Amino acid sequence: MKILRMTASFGRLDHETLELAGGLNVLTAPNEAGKSTWAAFLVSMLYGVDSSERASKTNLPVKTKYKPWSGAPMEGAVELEQGGRRITLERASRGRVPMGDFSARYTDTNEPVPGLTGENCGLVLLGVERSVFERSAFLGSRNLAVTQDAALEKRLASLVTTGDESVSFSESAQRLRDWKNRCQHNKTGLLPQKQAELGELDGRLAQIREAHRQDLALAAERDELQKKQLELTALVAAFKAQEAARRLAQKREAEYALTAAETRARDLQKKAEALPPRETLAAMARETELLDAELGRLPAAPPVLPPPPACPAVFAGLREEEILPRAQRDGTQFDRLAAVRRRPGVYGWLLLALGLALLAAGILLKNLLPGAAGGILMALGAVWLVLSRSQNRRYEAAQTEMDALLTAYGRRPRAEFPAFAAEYHEALLLDRRERERAEEARREALQKKQALLERQARLLGQISMFAPGAASIPAARRALAAANALHDEAAAARRDADAAARQLAAIRAALGDLKEAPAPAADVTGRDPRAVTQELLQLNSRLADVRSRLDLSRGRVDALGDPAALSAQRERLLGELAALQERFDALSLAEQTLAAANGTLQTRFAPRLGELAGELMARLTGSRYDRVFLESDLSVSAREKGELAQRQLLSLSCGTADQLYLAVRLAVCRLVLGDEAPLILDDALVNFDDERLKLALAVLREEARTRQILLFTCQNRERAALAQG
Repeated sequence: MKILRMTASFGRLDHETLELAGGLNVLTAPNEAGKSTWAAFLVSMLYGVDSSERASKTNLPVKTKYKPWSGAPMEGAVELEQGGRRITLERASRGRVPMGDFSARYTDTNEPVPGLTGENCGLVLLGVERSVFERSAFLGSRNLAVTQDAALEKRLASLVTTGDESVSFSESAQRLRDWKNRCQHNKTGLLPQKQAELGELDGRLAQIREAHRQDLALAAERDELQKKQLELTALVAAFKAQEAARRLAQKREAEYALTAAETRARDLQKKAEALPPRETLAAMARETELLDAELGRLPAAPPVLPPPPACPAVFAGLREEEILPRAQRDGTQFDRLAAVRRRPGVYGWLLLALGLALLAAGILLKNLLPGAAGGILMALGAVWLVLSRSQNRRYEAAQTEMDALLTAYGRRPRAEFPAFAAEYHEALLLDRRERERAEEARREALQKKQALLERQARLLGQISMFAPGAASIPAARRALAAANALHDEAAAARRDADAAARQLAAIRAALGDLKEAPAPAADVTGRDPRAVTQELLQLNSRLADVRSRLDLSRGRVDALGDPAALSAQRERLLGELAALQERFDALSLAEQTLAAANGTLQTRFAPRLGELAGELMARLTGSRYDRVFLESDLSVSAREKGELAQRQLLSLSCGTADQLYLAVRLAVCRLVLGDEAPLILDDALVNFDDERLKLALAVLREEARTRQILLFTCQNRERAALAQG
């Protein structure tokens, strides 16, 4: 088979096309360019997509991992050449089934290929199942190892047998193990189940025997307890008779107490009805306390006022409204007196002297003009002297009057006359107002005292209606306290009567209609009723427990079944156990025989596969390793040329291990797959060094002569190596 073209809407591939040729195809692309996607797409086109595959921590199912990034349905087509004719395979998604629709047609005629379906496409075209193809011809960088598979094992086994691929050692061995596990596997096998069933039967029979023994002991204990129960019941009945007599006496005492309480309550209630209600008494008490407090706050006598301010002599005899005008007039008079000035007499004497001189000169000179002028000047000087004396007398009188005014005002300056008068006037006003307030306070005190005395008289009059001797506040307090005490006593008496009635009602409800009880039949002298009752309760509990245990034991025996039937069932189980043990022994022998036969078979086919893998390993490693060994589980090891010791896979380098896997894979392909099956390598040579890469490409080039090879790689080494070689 040769693949010519692939078109895919798969993962990151969005309707992209890949053209292929026969032989070795080296497909180089960078990481995440879709190389692994093309490889997975080809496998999905040949074998379909498993829609039941589920995700795990280490693996994503194909339907999830390669869901188209573009959002388009998962679909694609592959054009191939098979048997000289071209065939076009197409798959498309249907509903929730990815790539569920399949068609296979001849490319030239578009006619369906008969017998080719979506389920058998890979098996028909490649000749092997999907698991065989993935473990042989599909090599990835992470799945180079050849793992066990029943289908692959059948095909390898057919190489050395008659070609029958219907039998697999692993399947046969697993079937034998399943049968053995069915016979004996922990607690789920038939043998453990039958043994457990036998053990259960033996336990039930032993339980039945033990239950019969316990039933006899329980019955004897029950009879003894019933006898003791009768004795204690008689004592309890005697105690009840005594208690009935005591309760009857208690009932009568309660009736007597109720009668006495009702009588006392009625008497006190009658006395309390003559008193004002509690609310009125409370109001009177509040009024009493209020009156007492207010009377206590009244002053004993009116306050003593200070004497009026002393009247200055200057204002003596004046009315209050005349004081300020008097000060103003005195100020004006003082100013007028201050305006009077002294007239000096020296000027007159000077005029007299000058006139006398002129007169003397005129006489001496016998000139009339100087004498006349001197006479005039002397006359003027005499007039000046007369006027000066009169003015000076007025000045002295003014000074005397001013001094008298200053003395009257306490030697205060003239400017303080109005202030002095205003101060005295203000003092008079304040004194008058204080006296008016004092008089008003005295009148108010007298009025308040009179009102309080009237209220007191009214209150005492009200209280005297039920307490005639209450003539004062203290007496009123005592009367009110006595009235409240009487109310309290009446209420307490009523409560006592009600309590006595309730107690009697409770006694009657508890005791019912008690009658005289007969004397107790049993002698209870010296016995404690509580101890006897407690003993009876404990005995009843023990008796109930014994009866319950006896009933439970009998029920358990009935539930366990008939001993005869159980014995017969036990015999039958013993026979079944013996048959199962024989079967288990036969299966063990068959398993051993199968293992021996498989060992013989492995020795027959493993050398052929190992020989071919060894030849390929020698070519891949430049003849350093020439032998490959395969175990029955397909685990591999290699041996260096000329060495005796085998090298386990884990002891090899990463590149050498990949070369060993490639050798085994190619050997499996040559032995199991036909030449029509293509070989897919996805970055399978990434760990090879340059030299061994050339050797591997030479092997692949030789393999490509008979089959198509798709080598996907992210490096350019392969193309370069092929170009050089």
